[in-house]
Amino acid sequence: MNPVNMIKSLIRWAVVNSLSSDDQDFPIHQIGYMGKTADAAAWYPYGYHANPGSETLALFFAVGANPENRVMMPGSPKERIDALMPTPLAEGEVVMYHPTTKSYVHFKANGDIEVDSQKDVNIRVVGNSKIDVQGNVDIDAGGTLDLDSVGAMKITAPTLLMTTDLTIIGNIIHTGDGDLALTGELGLGVAFASGLKVAAITSDTADADRVSQGSPKVRVIGPMEDA
Repeated sequence: MNPVNMIKSLIRWAVVNSLSSDDQDFPIHQIGYMGKTADAAAWYPYGYHANPGSETLALFFAVGANPENRVMMPGSPKERIDALMPTPLAEGEVVMYHPTTKSYVHFKANGDIEVDSQKDVNIRVVGNSKIDVQGNVDIDAGGTLDLDSVGAMKITAPTLLMTTDLTIIGNIIHTGDGDLALTGELGLGVAFASGLKVAAITSDTADADRVSQGSPKVRVIGPMEDA
């Protein structure tokens, strides 16, 4: 092979023909190029990995000008154009995305980071996790919001506003210096250290009479004891 043809053969376009089992040290894929079929090892930047599907466009390199030493770098230029994607990007923007599902992480020009997942998001942390937010936090759940902790849960805030029914299985223990004001129906036992103000009360138990005298609106079930 003359030098000109050797240089031309160093880099070629190729198409991935089949999926890799992805269980070897070097991920080997079958590729097609110039009417030929061969195996090539996929190569990615340090810390990145993928398992490209069939029909994926790739650049094929003959390392050391040896046509038998094949390495390919797959890409997905056409898959970035989709109604679910944030393309076209503004100048300086970066997006990391899944070519098939279109889930993506978008690094925007104004400094924002936008994450869009078409399926579930699962995060596993072996150690501690800390989230420091200087602004507001909004959680909008279309389904159930579950918070499950084997330890105590602490909420420190000037006020806590809940605009829905609250069901508590267990006791409310109030140990602050101020009063605990409850309005509405109470279906629980309440232990308190300072004053308990109940807007209106009716009860089958005599314990409730020492908290409030009168107004028949709030129902107390279970004992109410001084903490």
